[in-house]
Amino acid sequence: MLYRYQKEKEIKFKIISNSGYFTENGQGRLEDRGFVLKYESPVKTGISENDSVHAEFFIPENIYSSEIKGKNKFYACRKGTGNQKVIILLHGFNSKQDQLGNFYYFIKKALRNDCAVLFLNLPYHLNRTPAGEQSGQRLINSRDSELLEFFDQSVKDIQKAMAILSNIFEPANCLKFYICGLSLGGMVAAITAAWEPSLEKSVLLECGGNWDDIYWKSLIRIILRGTFIDKTKIRRKEAAEFYAAHPAFIKEFKKVNPPLIDAGLESYPSLSAYRQKTMFLSDPLTFAHRVKTEKVLMINAKFDILFCRASTEKLWAGLGKPEIKWLNDFHGTRVLANNSVIKKIFDFMDK
Repeated sequence: MLYRYQKEKEIKFKIISNSGYFTENGQGRLEDRGFVLKYESPVKTGISENDSVHAEFFIPENIYSSEIKGKNKFYACRKGTGNQKVIILLHGFNSKQDQLGNFYYFIKKALRNDCAVLFLNLPYHLNRTPAGEQSGQRLINSRDSELLEFFDQSVKDIQKAMAILSNIFEPANCLKFYICGLSLGGMVAAITAAWEPSLEKSVLLECGGNWDDIYWKSLIRIILRGTFIDKTKIRRKEAAEFYAAHPAFIKEFKKVNPPLIDAGLESYPSLSAYRQKTMFLSDPLTFAHRVKTEKVLMINAKFDILFCRASTEKLWAGLGKPEIKWLNDFHGTRVLANNSVIKKIFDFMDK
């Protein structure tokens, strides 16, 4: 099934503390509050680097950890009672290790707000980059089926991480999960929110929906050189005709309201009849109606060269027009170092 992690009886994982992996980023060091979480992806692509999930886990001072029989255990709410917030933080396309300073700035702010943060490497990026490739390069020439696999793997990796953290924290059921994604990570966050009901709230930064708008009305068309369907590249006019069926597909999807889906939508003939279905299933706009409007905050840049305003506004409308903030800025990670934005994010999570 797409976007649904099948829980395992025994989940194997490793948590490495104070590994020296974290580096000085101009905002102070995070080693003493950081761990590396490694586990096998539920989706097997046959590429060893990609199939081993790498995430950085940071804990605030109100959490303490201990190692019992070689296994880490975390104890939340040491300073009081209540639930422990965990923010799942997702980076954008083509992220490089030496360009993550603003993410770590945001993480430090989160820790000061008593939020734990899981900073997860998306498939084919950072520590999951295949040998001989650059971070994210694999997506540049991806076909529609490969793009769907990327989103499916991303969502399932997140769901498995949530299961792991839930099992190693005490008291039981103390964790409350939030998700915050930037750019491509925002699209992943939106799809995850649609299929993972246990997420409390979602923050979508500088992203949008509708691949036709994203691809043809921004500089992404220069970056991505993949195909819309099978092995055939299509031009602008053909692409417009191809994606013109998306509104009808969404309408039918809402009508059918499938609780579970697979890539072929075989159980739903009225949906499987669409030859564009693989591409549509990779679009957060398709599932936006599944997310509760009040649980979403969108923050976007007015001069975004990768996600045009039409793309953002379509996703915003599909989500039921949640709260949205427009910044006088371009697309980039600076949003994560904007203190007014950071305050807005934490105020939203605290509501």
